Amino acid sequence: MKNLTSTFTLILSLVFVISCGKTDAPPPEPLDPSNLVSELQTQFADADAEIKPMVDEVIKFYQDKNYIGAFQALDKVLFRSGLDEKSRILASRASLTISNLLDDQAAKGDEAAKRLKKNIMLYK
Repeated sequence: MKNLTSTFTLILSLVFVISCGKTDAPPPEPLDPSNLVSELQTQFADADAEIKPMVDEVIKFYQDKNYIGAFQALDKVLFRSGLDEKSRILASRASLTISNLLDDQAAKGDEAAKRLKKNIMLYK
């Protein structure tokens, strides 16, 4: 599972770096899981009417420990145009955090988490 996490982190980091057009930027670090909600709320407090509900959905899924739903909702946020660089970086870091939590669930035998991680590896 560690190899899966490392590979996924590398792929997500590469996508992030390419999308920002900066080849010298270091890969994003995951957020502290205990700060994820507050950091998302702070960063997206003034987000436009299209993005704010999407971030609220991420937060609700995360608080309910529905990491699959949180990951998928956050994926929608990341692919929205109009995010500023700081918001995109924070969303990427949150995605890494949730991905790590999914890895933990998959390692504990959660079949849905295993399937999602497998699909991520196939399509990223």
